[in-house]
Amino acid sequence: MCSSDLLVMNSGTLDLNGGDQTFTTIASTNLAPGQGGTVTSAAAANLIGNSTSNSTFAGSIGGALNVYKTNTGALTLTGVSAFTGTTNVLGGTLQLQDSATLASTTVNVNGGTLSFVNNGLSNVNARIAATAAVNLSGGTIAVTGSNQVGSAVTLGSSG
Repeated sequence: MCSSDLLVMNSGTLDLNGGDQTFTTIASTNLAPGQGGTVTSAAAANLIGNSTSNSTFAGSIGGALNVYKTNTGALTLTGVSAFTGTTNVLGGTLQLQDSATLASTTVNVNGGTLSFVNNGLSNVNARIAATAAVNLSGGTIAVTGSNQVGSAVTLGSSG
């Protein structure tokens, strides 16, 4: 597993090639949606955000990645993500705003906050796939602005 304190992406592609990557901060200096490059992996891998500070990533996350948000900081995604693994919010906040969407088939919120913000640059009515299983166990799902959740939400599920 690789580890990085700060991962700043403004363009290009970071291919994890099946290797797990832990970062304390992932960010983009250009915060416009779609301007932060791409993090991807063709083979199954884990992208783990373990930050105590707040950051914004304007790129996309794709491929066979499982995404984890841990610790106390907030990670704001503003770009469209098409990764096919699970989204796991285990601490802090994972915030989707502007053009941000998740293609995950399963979203687990256990001890953190998943936040849908629809009062930024773009209003997106489907932040997660309508077929996604959303499991809430000891966490929070916050919705700001108009409705963005087209899935069934299972409360108190253990995943």
